[in-house]
Amino acid sequence: MSHPLPPFERALPIASGVLLFALLALLFVSISVVLVDDVFETQHISAKKGQLTLSESMFSNYHTIPLKGEWEFHWGETLTPESYHIYQERLYTAVPHSWEKSTYGDQPIPQYGVASYVLHVNLPDSPAEYGMLLPQIGNSYRLFVDNQEIASAGKVGATADTSEPAYRAGVVTFKASTQARIILQVANFDYYWGGIWHNIHFGKRSDIERKNLFGVLRSTIIVSSFLILAIINLIHYSLRPSVLLPFVIALSCLLLGGRELEDSQLLGRIGYHDIDWHTHARASFLTFILATATLTASFHLMFKDSFQRWVMLAIYAFCTFFALLTVFFEPLFASQYMYIFQFGVLIGIVYVLARLMVNVRKRQRAAGILLVGTLFLFVLVANDILYNLGWVKTGHTVSFGLLAFVLCQLYVTYTKFIHATEENQTLYTVLETRNRALEELSQNLEAKVEKRTEELASANKKLKNLANQDPLTSLPNRRGLLQYINEFMSGNLYTATPMTLLVLDFDNFKQLNDVHGHDAGDKVLLMGAQLMRAALRKSDSIARWGGEEFLIFLPDTTLEGAKILADKLNQLAQNELSERINIPVTVTIGIAEFRLGETFDECFKRADDALYQGKSAGRNTVVLAKSALR
Repeated sequence: MSHPLPPFERALPIASGVLLFALLALLFVSISVVLVDDVFETQHISAKKGQLTLSESMFSNYHTIPLKGEWEFHWGETLTPESYHIYQERLYTAVPHSWEKSTYGDQPIPQYGVASYVLHVNLPDSPAEYGMLLPQIGNSYRLFVDNQEIASAGKVGATADTSEPAYRAGVVTFKASTQARIILQVANFDYYWGGIWHNIHFGKRSDIERKNLFGVLRSTIIVSSFLILAIINLIHYSLRPSVLLPFVIALSCLLLGGRELEDSQLLGRIGYHDIDWHTHARASFLTFILATATLTASFHLMFKDSFQRWVMLAIYAFCTFFALLTVFFEPLFASQYMYIFQFGVLIGIVYVLARLMVNVRKRQRAAGILLVGTLFLFVLVANDILYNLGWVKTGHTVSFGLLAFVLCQLYVTYTKFIHATEENQTLYTVLETRNRALEELSQNLEAKVEKRTEELASANKKLKNLANQDPLTSLPNRRGLLQYINEFMSGNLYTATPMTLLVLDFDNFKQLNDVHGHDAGDKVLLMGAQLMRAALRKSDSIARWGGEEFLIFLPDTTLEGAKILADKLNQLAQNELSERINIPVTVTIGIAEFRLGETFDECFKRADDALYQGKSAGRNTVVLAKSALR
């Protein structure tokens, strides 16, 4: 009979559901605040015929005011404060708006060229410090207030050769009294969209700086949230690498975090303006395209049976095509076709929502909560696309939608974990009952199994030691030393680092065994190994190569240094070792220094040949192999 979970654990799904609802409500409130602040509260304040009158009460009520409405527009001109009075004709255009969707007078504005915007802002009588929060303006500009140039980005020119785009957004401040005349030169020869795309916010300096700070904090929180959610999903993926979904969600979070970083102009707001414009444009497109692909993949992984394979392949191919278009072509070319991708995303949204509704009707676990998060996300994705197309004036909100979706996905993952815990608890209880019965019937068998397991573990441990260690001397064997030498040489084969091999062999060892017995021979090998190991440096390595033969590897050692050590080892064997065991013992040593590019086998062969030269010459000697320049 199963035992129920403790009350605290049973309450976890309910508590997490309440927390999810609270977070979604908080996101909804945040979106409402953004829309009210940026769109609805100041909707009635708009420039007319290039004039905008602002009162002290407006600054008190709204703090910052978007400079939207009708600006004077001079196509093909780069006006300055000195040249402005020359022009008598006054034509107007709506701001914000990109050129390809705007007109001045009765004429459509070309997509590429240069123009000047002029706005007269009538201010309260008392002089004050004012500021403007500048968005990205496409795609180079110079900004004048009264007779002073206060900001610029790139180079404004009348042709593509004399103009240079730049990415620059942030706060500018200035002093003004009763009126501020704003002249803004804008040039675009590098992008499908030109002109003033987003609202320029105007206000008292302190209010502008506060709004900028609020935007920085908001974007920082969103980017940090994406990063945290990505880390959480990567942790989930590391625990179960066979389940790809957490990795895809993590990748989506990273991409959307990067898009929020770019789209919110966060770097520009904190004073970092060294981003290449083409890099900025490509990053904007790629994060959007790749995030679309990864989010679609996450739905596919969650409900594989509900998504037709050919449709998913078409979506992936669609995203891949536009990603390659962005990477291999200039933004001027790629941006002309980006609206096709945006329309494709809207169609994809409809398809994914339809598939999710099918799963909800089938009452599949988690489909309902994921539908809520998906609706939250897709409504805001659609809003961003429509905003980019100029059909709505709400602003960018997709980051909030992705946060809502990922939170719902994490909730689903967590509740699955809770259900799995309940099932595991039930299974554990059943198994525990059965195990008690089995224990009563099979205690002797378990004892035998335990004993056998211990024997196998001990045998495996011994086998592991035998694989790399000599059982008599406890030194590495041939395999153990070769593994170390190969790893060391892989990084030093073609360097000038000196390396030397010593091949040491106990003389007349077979005769010693025959006369004094194998116990004496083992004693010679054991004590000899101890003496040699004590004479070496920590960086040196020694192994029993086979029988009475030992190999010593000396990194950072020349032939001359190795000769000194070999003479020392020869004397240790002849004197100290002989005295300890009361049997005369001598050794013959062959030495070879690695030549530049020489392999281990080649160097060992020369050292071994030197050893046998010493044996032939009468033993108890040290022989150097023929050397060469390294």
